[in-house]
Amino acid sequence: MSREKTPETERGQRARVPFGGNRRRLHVHKKDKGYVYYWFNDTQDRLQRAEEAGYEYVTKKQLGETDVGDTDVNNQNSNLNSRVSKKVNEKLTTYLMRIKEEFWNEDQALKQLNADEVDKAIFGGGADKVKNSYGLDVKYQR
Repeated sequence: MSREKTPETERGQRARVPFGGNRRRLHVHKKDKGYVYYWFNDTQDRLQRAEEAGYEYVTKKQLGETDVGDTDVNNQNSNLNSRVSKKVNEKLTTYLMRIKEEFWNEDQALKQLNADEVDKAIFGGGADKVKNSYGLDVKYQR
């Protein structure tokens, strides 16, 4: 459920969420234009890799205390520093990060080039020749 203006929200009341409806615990309500937002789990070296790729942590000051998730869900940030984060379970925390949209678009174009290379090899009968893949000389038809 988004924060659309409804008669309830205009009167300062909480918007009704149907019982059994989908929860949006990680939905970000207030996003800066020109950025793409993504939640990264703190596992292995994912946070470091994200930083190296150009992602930056979103801070509580940038976002506000109540601009993530449904207002009636326990929405407190689990981290004492300024980074926006959520506790997934006892052992896992996820952090909200963002990247400039231009960098995100470049990354998506690179991913698409790699996918196109794989598709070309598969449909050309050379799936076993694709870098980092395995398989027999199989040819697929569209």
